Amino acid sequence: PLGMYRNSLLHEFVEDWYNQEFMGSQCSFGDDRHLTNRVLSLGYATKYTARSKCLTET
Repeated sequence: PLGMYRNSLLHEFVEDWYNQEFMGSQCSFGDDRHLTNRVLSLGYATKYTARSKCLTET
């Protein structure tokens, strides 16, 4: 998956996102879903496209 977010929007909740926990443990996956839900909760729209591509180095 590939997620792209406006930098100015991320600053509104980046600290809460970075320090998120579930049942007392720091979250280590589901980042894109959590970010998208936060964006939607602020009243912004999201879009999906199957044509995006992302390359990563491992």
